[in-house]
This record gives sequence, C-alpha cells and structure tokens, in this order.
Amino acid sequence: MSMLVSAKREDLLKSRMVVPGVYPATITKVVQTNAKTDSSTNTTFTFVINGGPFDGTPIEKLFNEKQIVARAQELFSVLLKKRWEGEQIDMENSVGKKLKIHVINDPGNKFGRPNDVDGYMPMES
Repeated sequence: MSMLVSAKREDLLKSRMVVPGVYPATITKVVQTNAKTDSSTNTTFTFVINGGPFDGTPIEKLFNEKQIVARAQELFSVLLKKRWEGEQIDMENSVGKKLKIHVINDPGNKFGRPNDVDGYMPMES
C-alpha cells in the first residue's frame, strides 16, 4: 500500500525562511477573524514577495484590534499615501496594493511562521 503526500506550492513557500531585508510585495489578502482568547478582532494581511529569489513567498502579518493603532500606523500611512490620523479605513481596498516590506526572521513565533514584517515603505522609496 502506498502512502502519498502532497502540498500546494503556496504552503511550501509559507514555511520558507526569507533572508532579512526589504522586498517589494503585493497585498493579496486581508482577513478578519475573532481572536481565540477574547472577543477582539484580528486582522491578517498577506503580503507576497515580488521578484528575486523569494518571489511568490507569502508572509502573513496579524494585527489585533487592541494593538492596531500602535502597530499598524506605518502600514496605513503607506497605503493612504499620507500620515494616518486614525480615520476609518476599508482594508479590503488594500488588496492589490504594492509596497516594500521589511522582513525579519522569527522562527520560534507562536503562529509557526518563520518570517515577520516589521516595516513598510512606499514602492517609490
């Protein structure tokens, strides 16, 4: 009896360790879910690296609504092309936007993802 295993390319790329640095990327998905620990909302952005040796590698960044003001201000400012002052943003409109992300490694994080994003820049910079 044979035991077959398969995986999607995207699943294989998710586990790939990216060399820390700045990469051009596209936001491909934004999902909101309820946090498992309380009644707060989690917003997860999926960024996919464009070009180079890590082309196609998806990196997810989760923001909890309790932290979003402090931790997402830079991202929202890049998306709005002006300083974010707390105004309401329809995050679905960010899908398809291109920007630069600063990738760091975090192989021991509690979500099991080897990469994290800790900075955002407009494509022009």
